[in-house]
This record gives sequence, C-alpha cells and structure tokens, in this order.
Amino acid sequence: MGKKKRWITGQRIVCILLTVGLMALVVWFSSQSGGSSNGLSRKIVEMVAGWFGVSLGPDQMEFWNLVIRKAAHFTLYFWMGVGAAGVLLTTQLKKRWQFLLAVAVCAVFAASDEMHQWIADAARHGSAWDVVLDTVGSGCGAGILFGIVFYQKKLSEKNQDLKENDNGCS
Repeated sequence: MGKKKRWITGQRIVCILLTVGLMALVVWFSSQSGGSSNGLSRKIVEMVAGWFGVSLGPDQMEFWNLVIRKAAHFTLYFWMGVGAAGVLLTTQLKKRWQFLLAVAVCAVFAASDEMHQWIADAARHGSAWDVVLDTVGSGCGAGILFGIVFYQKKLSEKNQDLKENDNGCS
C-alpha cells in the first residue's frame, strides 16, 4: 500500500470514528429524560457563573440554560459535519456533492434524533428548529473543512509553481 493510500485510509478511519462517535453521543444525550438533560446543562451554567462570581436569577438561569443547550447542539453537529466531510473528501465525488452529502447525512441524523426524542420520552419534544440549528452547525463544520482543504491545495499549487520557476532560473 502506497503512502498516499495509507494516509487516505487513516483519514477515513479517523473521520468515521469521529462521526459515529458523535452520533452515539447524540443518541446517548437524547435518551436521557428531559429532567436529566436539563439538569446537566443547568450544572454547566452554574459552574460557569461560579467561575465569574455571578449569581443568576431564575429568568437568567433559563436564558443561559437555553444558550448552553443550543450551543451544544451546534457544536456537536459542527464536528459531525467535519467528520462526515472528512470521510467524503477521500472519495472521488465532486467537491460540491461531497459537501452536500456530508450535510445531508447530518441533517437526516438530526431529524431522526428529534423524532426519537419525541417518540421515546413524552416529557421531551423534538424541535424542527433544533434540526435547522444542527444542519447549520454541520454545514459550518463541513464548510470550514472544505475551505481549509481548498486553501491548502492552492498553497501547495503556489509552492509547486515557485519550485518550477526557481528550477528554470538556475
């Protein structure tokens, strides 16, 4: 196996593990009762407020609890988008389709997760807005990865052109 093929295989494995691991984490979070899930995010808010020596009233606690919960959605799906895009970058698909498929996989997973919450626990409810937020998060993650790959390719091409020009001048 050539060096490049080993690199692609390694990238594929790492990105699959990242994506599947995050999917498992999302399912685990979703399988918690509404009270457990809410309690976890409240503890995070209390911990952060404690670091800053801030005491939060009930309305402020509810607001920051919501912010933490939505930031968690965005962040998990951001990295899921990076992982899914990383896997697809190792395929022969056109870049546009790689990006769209990575985001679509994450969006379908987000929708199924929200449906799971709705079905599994009557106290929790799935939210179409969470699916939108998750899809935007995965699109941002995939988009940033594609931007990095594009920039890296352009930089590599520029360095190659400089080497070729230096060799012609000597």
